[in-house]
Amino acid sequence: MLEWKTLTLSVSAGAQGSTEWAPERDITIRKILVREESGNSLLDVHAKIEISDTPMTRETIPLDLLDAEWNQVPELNYKLPKGVKIKFTVSNDSSAAVALRIVLAYE
Repeated sequence: MLEWKTLTLSVSAGAQGSTEWAPERDITIRKILVREESGNSLLDVHAKIEISDTPMTRETIPLDLLDAEWNQVPELNYKLPKGVKIKFTVSNDSSAAVALRIVLAYE
């Protein structure tokens, strides 16, 4: 059965910010969805995803790819052991601040 974890992060225009989380048990992240709370575009907003300081993406990814319907977001199998952090470092290259809701679907 899927469980959910929501992380929030606000990043000013032209700035960078990060948020992280460590689960209390071993989990597998199945999907990551991102929503922008204030209605601004995510076209120029990118993220680097790391688990225990190991990059999960070769390059930063545009967050608008994760701002999609459930069946359009890629299926993941990121193993995250108890107490190990997943970290999102977000760069906002747009001209407006963004208020992000990052949702992890996991088992």
